[in-house]
Amino acid sequence: MDCRRHGDQPRASPEPAELHRCRTDAPVHAGHEVGTPFDGYRDLAGGWCRNRLDIPIEPLGAVDRRQRGPCNVCAFAHRHLEQISDVVSPDISPDDYSGGARGCAAATAPEQGPQRGLLRTEIKFHRRVSKIEPATAASCGSRVHWPVIAKRRDSSPVSVVASLICWPRILRYFMAQSDSGIGNVTPNAELVQMAMSYSRSYMLCAAARLGIADALGDEVRSVDHLAETCQADVDALYRLLRALASIGITEETTPKHFRLTPFGRPLRRDVAQSAWPAVVFWADLLADNWSLLTDCIRTGKPASQVRDPNVPSRWSQDPEADSIFRAVMGTAPAEDYAPIARAWDFSRANVVADLGGGGGALILAVLGLHPHLRGMLVDLEASVEAAKARFADEEVSSRCKLLAADLTQSVPAGADVYMLKHVLHGRRDAEAITILKNCRAVIPANGSLLVIEFILPPLISQADPHLEGHLMSDLNMLAVTGGRERSEHEWRTLLEAAGFRLAGVFPVGNDVGILEAKPAQA
Repeated sequence: MDCRRHGDQPRASPEPAELHRCRTDAPVHAGHEVGTPFDGYRDLAGGWCRNRLDIPIEPLGAVDRRQRGPCNVCAFAHRHLEQISDVVSPDISPDDYSGGARGCAAATAPEQGPQRGLLRTEIKFHRRVSKIEPATAASCGSRVHWPVIAKRRDSSPVSVVASLICWPRILRYFMAQSDSGIGNVTPNAELVQMAMSYSRSYMLCAAARLGIADALGDEVRSVDHLAETCQADVDALYRLLRALASIGITEETTPKHFRLTPFGRPLRRDVAQSAWPAVVFWADLLADNWSLLTDCIRTGKPASQVRDPNVPSRWSQDPEADSIFRAVMGTAPAEDYAPIARAWDFSRANVVADLGGGGGALILAVLGLHPHLRGMLVDLEASVEAAKARFADEEVSSRCKLLAADLTQSVPAGADVYMLKHVLHGRRDAEAITILKNCRAVIPANGSLLVIEFILPPLISQADPHLEGHLMSDLNMLAVTGGRERSEHEWRTLLEAAGFRLAGVFPVGNDVGILEAKPAQA
């Protein structure tokens, strides 16, 4: 049986005449009753004929699409039924195919067995699999069963093919087991795994909120002790702890005794560079807004405006929410901002103001690399107060003023360079223009405004994991603040509306860009 004559490219679908529905008077497998239609083409949607006597049955996404050959198995098989043996083995069982075979997930073409002309099907899997009992396979999802090949020695070719093409149901069981392990059986494992990615996020959030890492400290603790400390149910906490162990946060040293791993240590609140604020911020406070993303998309409004007024937000319920926000946004090391401080020429500047600068990491980086400069950190009063302790320990603090201001109301005068880093993306266009106009009111004629933001490309034509983060930030702004990430054209339009002209764009690695704006001539 040679399928090369069908062309070099895979056929999108067989001709309508080739879409036969098969009927048989004998049971084909446990998923189909006698005499019911069997849609073989549907079950073979991921199957392709690769070469002579080699018919891989591959769930969608299981292998590299380049390995697919030129024709669809169902149509191919129907055209060649007369060449397939009509004798099948009466005693094929799950045991024949669960011994840990390795390789590409494929059911090779029918071959004549060494005895009695038996039809033999060889299964190879992408990964080693343990022996699966029939009861396990039958419980993995509706209509997923081991095949029961027709035992009649006078089985028709249709019965033979119908028996063979039920193998995708078995392969889906193996290939669809995602790392999440939450009983998902689907040929679209990658998509469903994306949909289930919230599980780790909520596990970490629960661990942070319960204070598990702090309760463990540097010791091995029993579940009973931890349950008392964390004020949690003993059995439920044990289930969380062992799930955390599976992702490397904790380790079960002896039954129901756990310790914190080095990977999980940053979840402690009392360690330097603690991840606790960030985990709670993203997995709890902001995730609450993301749960309303569908309504945000429908209305174009942030979660705060589409939420049921009788259901308070997680942010409003947490008295620490504002301090958590400042801890996440204002505690990065100044060294992290050195690339920005080097990407623009500050040599001709005298005073640089960091507007909405949070904890001051950016202005500290700029002042540290340019000793001739003086600086201003401008933010809301609570943020400025929180930054004072940090500046007290910095050598450059004598060259920097800390000023409280609401940028939507006014911007302090006195600088010749103003910086806005990740401030305007959190604002709608009208609010962003208001802030820009306040900057325009105080900037000198030869001054510069540096808008430091993500700059989206004009077209998203293919998957891009790096760009994905920027686009997720765009949706985050939609759901949380009503703001947005913008393209260079959109930034230019915004600046011109506020009385600026875009003088240049300076990329900073692959992360952000510096948009230099100059006051437009009246």
